[in-house]
Amino acid sequence: MSDRTDVTGLSPDDTFAQPEFAAMLEAAFAQAELAMPETAETITDYVDESDRLYVGREFSSVEEFARWYAAQRLGSLPFNAIGYHHTYRPHAAIWGGLNSLIGVFEYFRDYNGWTWGYGPQLWVYDGAGPYRSGTPHIYVGTHPAHDGIGIEYRNRRWLHIEHIHDGDAAPFTPAMTRVSGELVAVLCSRHPHADREIPLRLIRDGGVDDPGQPLGIMYHRDQNPDWVPGAWPKSCPGLGVSHDNLDPDLLAIANARSPWIWAGAGADPVSETGTLLTVDGATARRDPSRAGEIVRQLVAGQPLMTSGYTNRGEIVAGSPRWYRLGDDDTWVHSSGGSYTATM
Repeated sequence: MSDRTDVTGLSPDDTFAQPEFAAMLEAAFAQAELAMPETAETITDYVDESDRLYVGREFSSVEEFARWYAAQRLGSLPFNAIGYHHTYRPHAAIWGGLNSLIGVFEYFRDYNGWTWGYGPQLWVYDGAGPYRSGTPHIYVGTHPAHDGIGIEYRNRRWLHIEHIHDGDAAPFTPAMTRVSGELVAVLCSRHPHADREIPLRLIRDGGVDDPGQPLGIMYHRDQNPDWVPGAWPKSCPGLGVSHDNLDPDLLAIANARSPWIWAGAGADPVSETGTLLTVDGATARRDPSRAGEIVRQLVAGQPLMTSGYTNRGEIVAGSPRWYRLGDDDTWVHSSGGSYTATM
């Protein structure tokens, strides 16, 4: 990450509370092309963009983000901790995609006086609003190689995630918990250009700031020792979001994904069509892990078309091989049937 020495007197949370900021968001939302059909990311070989402070990218899946992220250099001292935030505003109902993201960063520059491109690095949308409804997205604002702005006096060597959600009003949605957990699995894993792993743990006590030591994941409010519960706006990731109603599910998702998440950055999962003849007791799961949600029970002797496989899933009965079903992108472990590749 960069070697910034300046310390801002504001955090994005302070900005989100300003009435002028709310007016800007409404205007950005009104100009967004909400009815525009989803377009798939067509770039398959990403290049390093760490020379850019502001990136302004939108990804329609964690896997697409992981492919881009694998190509990025993270600086001479990569980020060692993750700061958890909610936006309060904009929330999902008034999110307009990149139109909103650009508006936020322009506001940071024009009204806060921050250098163009400084802000939280990553932004997470759960698909709960009219924009690309039902499809979670990951956005890159400040490049992860650079210090972002997210927690006053905790700006260096931390990566900050803004969840586009009013966490004061409600806990994370299941979709937000899932996409955030999957994203954390990517960020905490050993990176091709960062020989370190960040522990998959939530640190609750404040005062931790060691740029040379991988730390973990921290709520913004837990890192402000002067914050009083119930006060505003240092409630991130929201008064409705607690360690009890978020952490267990978040970490379960992240731990289930972490052994194989980098599959999206390389040659695995392998794209290959085939047929899986199922056996009794086989199940289709959301992820290649026994912790993955069971989507459906499979009927023994049923031939199912597959679209690929991974050798980085959870090891079951001695094998990490899981097959991806072609009709709904769910996963079946190799013990769930006999496989024949299409010739």
